[in-house]
Amino acid sequence: VVGGVVSNIESQVAEIESELKLRESEMSEEVRGKVLAAIGKARLLVSQKIQQFQGLCHKNIAGTIGEEFPTTCEDLAGFWDMVSIQVEDIKNSLKEILLLRANGWKEVSQDTTDGVDKNVTTGHARRKPAPRPSRPARSTKASIEKTEEGKTRDEARKKMLEERRKAMKEAMRAKKAEAEARQSGVDSEAPVEIFIPECK
Repeated sequence: VVGGVVSNIESQVAEIESELKLRESEMSEEVRGKVLAAIGKARLLVSQKIQQFQGLCHKNIAGTIGEEFPTTCEDLAGFWDMVSIQVEDIKNSLKEILLLRANGWKEVSQDTTDGVDKNVTTGHARRKPAPRPSRPARSTKASIEKTEEGKTRDEARKKMLEERRKAMKEAMRAKKAEAEARQSGVDSEAPVEIFIPECK
């Protein structure tokens, strides 16, 4: 997988570099800067991050015994997640460069006027989607009935909760009274005698 990614990026970079040498005079300063930045980022990714990842893979496979910090599969997965973000960024940059090349090394900019996006270089218009209609409002009679039903339901719920609270308080009082009665019953009984056998 890594080899395929590297070869794909390197081939695109080589193609863009050769195009840069041939067409540099046709490019504006800004376009040339974008091309050079994309090439530089791609080269750094291939020469540093991907090589570092490959080294970690080999280190994981070799698995030196007694190594203080062995490279785990989780380490590799985390590192690849980080590198794959950069790979996607490079791919997007290279796609942008290819679009610039297809457009004669001119920026493709969007100009918005009167609700219509117009591509400046091609002149083709593109309509914005129509706004979605809002939901119709509920009738007032139905909403009043719903609120009245809701009020009665809330009142019934409050009554039920209040009754449960009262029942729980009564149960707690009964348990407390029962525990006190048991405690006072134990205290009023005669003391318990303990017999210890005498040693002969």
